[in-house]
Amino acid sequence: MEFQFTARWATKTALPRTSLNLFVRKLILPQLEDTYDDLFAAATGCDLLLAGELVHAAPLVAEKLGLRWGPTILSPCSFLCA
Repeated sequence: MEFQFTARWATKTALPRTSLNLFVRKLILPQLEDTYDDLFAAATGCDLLLAGELVHAAPLVAEKLGLRWGPTILSPCSFLCA
């Protein structure tokens, strides 16, 4: 399924109440199975799995393969601060 950017999408993503929900439901979750399959194939035989903050399949793959894993954060705005 290919994502189509529309004016309606732009309007909905500008609203704080719906933007994260739409982002996850429309962009992340539809790709989760493919991401899992690709990452599983790539991580087979590894000792450690490092993944970016948007690779939601990483903990699932690490658990299935019995790997230690760690998230990486490359963008300062991704850090949660008090």
